Amino acid sequence: MKYSVLSLFSGCGGLDLGFKKAGFHTVFATDVWDIACDTLKENNAADEVVCEDIRNVDFTRFHNSVDVVIGGPPCPPYSQTRHYLTEKKGGFEDEKAGFAVPEYFRAIKEINPKVFMFENVDGFTFKTYQEPM
Repeated sequence: MKYSVLSLFSGCGGLDLGFKKAGFHTVFATDVWDIACDTLKENNAADEVVCEDIRNVDFTRFHNSVDVVIGGPPCPPYSQTRHYLTEKKGGFEDEKAGFAVPEYFRAIKEINPKVFMFENVDGFTFKTYQEPM
């Protein structure tokens, strides 16, 4: 039995390739970068590749039908270096990618997979990047 995978923030498919080599089957992959999406398509990384801002992707059609969600939201807002750059906002406040982590978990909620794999940098655990309650 091959487990189905939905890939978020896929990039050129590094995580996807690892899961494929482990016997998983990626049914859907998405990224916002055209070059990455072209690479995913060229390598047949997924049954469907969508090149779109994740904020515009509706994942409800995958509700309860995907086994695994994988992805690594952009890490610069959470890097250790960003922690020390006082002129740049970090974490959820980052103008370019602060939305990515909440969007990852929105997708998890809409998809309701059996399991998910979230990849990011160790700076992600810094107290300064915790979402306010």
